[in-house]
Amino acid sequence: MQLVYTVYQITNTVNKKIYIGVHKTTNPHDRYLGSGLAIKDAIAKYGRAAFIKEVLYIFETQEEAYAKEKEIVNEDFVARNDTYNMVGGGSISVDWTEERKQARRGSIGYFRGRKHTEETKKRISEAGKKRPPNPERIAKSVRTRLSRGLPSFWKGKQQTVESNRKRSQSHLKVEKIECPHCHKQCDPGNAKLWHFDNCKLVKLRNIVTPETRAKLSASKSRAIVLVDESGVICYTFPNSRVAAEVMNCVRSNIIHHRRTGGKLLDKYTVHYEDEYVQ
Repeated sequence: MQLVYTVYQITNTVNKKIYIGVHKTTNPHDRYLGSGLAIKDAIAKYGRAAFIKEVLYIFETQEEAYAKEKEIVNEDFVARNDTYNMVGGGSISVDWTEERKQARRGSIGYFRGRKHTEETKKRISEAGKKRPPNPERIAKSVRTRLSRGLPSFWKGKQQTVESNRKRSQSHLKVEKIECPHCHKQCDPGNAKLWHFDNCKLVKLRNIVTPETRAKLSASKSRAIVLVDESGVICYTFPNSRVAAEVMNCVRSNIIHHRRTGGKLLDKYTVHYEDEYVQ
């Protein structure tokens, strides 16, 4: 059969996202579904059966095919949320020139001595932001590195002082968020790991079990309760030492707030459980 160049469209029947590309083939209706990173990740996630292929145009030359792709896959198309295309169309890739073949063989470096333009850098950056992290791809990369006995990229290396300074400055610009339980200002990057539903105050809420209460009655320790502004007991601790550890303060603070009626964290009053009456 005659060799042709097709401009095709792949549609995800689950989320209706589409991908448009160029394919060199002798059978315009073959099973090829694209080689873009985003579309390949989607196929791995949803399965080939979730995608349908439609041939939009058939050309005899690659120049015509890529000209049509460039016309369709422009900046506005790439910026849409319903497409898998990560960069604009029009980049010839299905046919290898002699220069590219030599580069592939290692005789010359295809990109040696060249630099990306600022526009290209911006497009690469935007494409990377658009592509979601793929745990399977990351795990595969790690397995490949380990199977080849290659060390981690940063093993034996150190960040420069300038790099550390820039990272520190960027972290300072990140707006902190407050945990609704312990009211600590924390970085949004790891807030949900140690706070919110995983906050130690949630895990240790009402930790005085009947067994612990029986032990307290047989000892000199007295349970501590933290009461909010509406008079509701929010947290119960077996003693002031545990309360201080959980609330990240010294034990004398707990004792001081109980005696003076001051508010711990500007929100809770401290009482002995056996003395507090709701």
